[in-house]
Amino acid sequence: MSVAVDRKPVLGDWVRARHGIVGRVDAIHHRCPESEEWMAMQLIPITDEQKNGLWVSVLCDGGGAVVNPIDDVEVLDESGRMLRNLYASMYFQQEDDE
Repeated sequence: MSVAVDRKPVLGDWVRARHGIVGRVDAIHHRCPESEEWMAMQLIPITDEQKNGLWVSVLCDGGGAVVNPIDDVEVLDESGRMLRNLYASMYFQQEDDE
């Protein structure tokens, strides 16, 4: 079971994002990297404050990627866990890569 850590995420951190998605932070953005149309289609409304605040890109464990406002992700203590994602080696050196 994952244990939450009380701090803001940094590159490489394991996080739990919206809807319970778990993965690793591969980028931090100074504002939402998505289009106005994308933001308008989200089920959870995005406020102007969130739109213009920090966002994180997360490579999801098992595949895929998501972006979330930084305040909507929870940092997890997952040291040593391998990320199962086709693009993981582009962003992270994992033990299997060595």
